[in-house]
Amino acid sequence: MDRLRTSLFTVIGLVTFVITLAVAADMGYAAPAPSTANVNVVNTATNPVPVRDVANAKQPFHILASVTIPSTTESASTSFTVPAGKRLVIEFVSGYNTLATGQKLRAVNVLTWVSGQFNRHYVSILHGAPFNIGNEEFVISQPMKVYADGGPDTPVQVSFFREFAIGGPHTETTVLLTISGYLEDMP
Repeated sequence: MDRLRTSLFTVIGLVTFVITLAVAADMGYAAPAPSTANVNVVNTATNPVPVRDVANAKQPFHILASVTIPSTTESASTSFTVPAGKRLVIEFVSGYNTLATGQKLRAVNVLTWVSGQFNRHYVSILHGAPFNIGNEEFVISQPMKVYADGGPDTPVQVSFFREFAIGGPHTETTVLLTISGYLEDMP
């Protein structure tokens, strides 16, 4: 008798479990039907809806900055202007310099203006093996994400600094630096 009772409870439990699963599977929730209501934007001619052409928002940009450091000084700089209404996004700088043995290119700075704030960005310099005996070779290479606002009052300035050799020759040198990135419309 106990065996029959146990079997009966097992069958009833199993049937209850199967029914519960069937009911739960049938209670799936459907996504609501999409709305067909229109959206109306109300703006006046003096306050139009702002729009941007996102497909053409980025305009490629690159410039070569070539600066000669005279033999009598330790630094030199140059600048360029980003077009008004644009923002320059600098993504990479690369360059090259050769100095007389004993001299060192010690700093390269890119100076920018963003929202009225002046910013100085230092760029990596690698001391390479000399191609010519009697020269020091330097490679400038830096990925970055630097912003520069456009307009005549906010030029981008590139500065180069060298260290003289003690008692050595102080020669004129030219530093080349390419700046690449893109222009975008100012927000």
